[in-house]
Amino acid sequence: MLDKAFKYGALIGVTVILSILWIPVLGGFQSPSISGEWMQLDWIQRIVDGDSFYQPSSGFVEGVTPAYSPLYYYGAGGLSRLGMDSLSAGRLYSLVGAFIGLVSIYLVCEVLTKRKWVGLLAILLVSLHPILRSDSVILRPDLFAWGLSMLTLVQVVKKRYWIALPVMVLAIFTKQTYIALPIVVGLYLFLEDRMHGWIWSGAFVTLSAITLGLLSWVTGGEAFKHIILYPLQSGEVSNTWQFASVAFMFMIIPVVFSIVYIVQYREVKSLMLLYFLVSVVVMVVLIGKDGAGINYSFEVLATGSVVTSLYFWRMIDERTRKSGNVDARVGASATPA
Repeated sequence: MLDKAFKYGALIGVTVILSILWIPVLGGFQSPSISGEWMQLDWIQRIVDGDSFYQPSSGFVEGVTPAYSPLYYYGAGGLSRLGMDSLSAGRLYSLVGAFIGLVSIYLVCEVLTKRKWVGLLAILLVSLHPILRSDSVILRPDLFAWGLSMLTLVQVVKKRYWIALPVMVLAIFTKQTYIALPIVVGLYLFLEDRMHGWIWSGAFVTLSAITLGLLSWVTGGEAFKHIILYPLQSGEVSNTWQFASVAFMFMIIPVVFSIVYIVQYREVKSLMLLYFLVSVVVMVVLIGKDGAGINYSFEVLATGSVVTSLYFWRMIDERTRKSGNVDARVGASATPA
């Protein structure tokens, strides 16, 4: 009964939310909703016009120089060249990223617990959150990169680490700040088997370096400057604490229950808890950069929601087992009349 209640409630909730999110993508808003979207449109237009995404520059200029990985923009530019307007194309990729992320979160929980209601609870915690709802209709690469990271996580929990590797590289070349999961997988494998951890981490670094090298070679060195150097040239500590405090305030439920899980069960080496802790560190370090905001907290929201769902599953499972043991002892001690 509990399974069915969570299942149908979550499916109805997610369907309604995604239906609402589709409105702006399909033309509900025909003009950029935030100032940052104007910049993104300019960069996509370069690709539509057949120009290079990375224009030669002598230095970083906020709002003019794209300090981003290129995959998202070439994808949106490709749809635009096929006839879709750039705004809808970029927002469509964001919405697709949100959908991939939600489905992947469900699959991760199902693999870890074999219980459908756990995954559906995690979906509800993430999809009902205002951060996801607001960014699903915004033209920027965060959610598509997040979706790829969550898709990678599905392969990781299934222990398909080498299948996860290329998808993980795609994620960081959609947005280079999605480095938490590669760090976690390398650390997790290192804790299990040092040699396996070193080999996998070396393969990830090698594949990423080859990809960056090829992009830099094709763009005359501009890709390296725009992806690596320019993002390091901005950021204020005051912004870091301002945005981090707002992000934690918005995510109070998953953050609190994740901490409760760690304290109650004294676990820090599980994959999801490692991912939660590392994503918190990455968010706090990067959220103060110019142009950043609470959109840098998607991984914290996702991992915290998964850990929260795992906490409730583990608590219910333990109580069910204790109740079963008590019933068994009572039955064994009873004497027939």
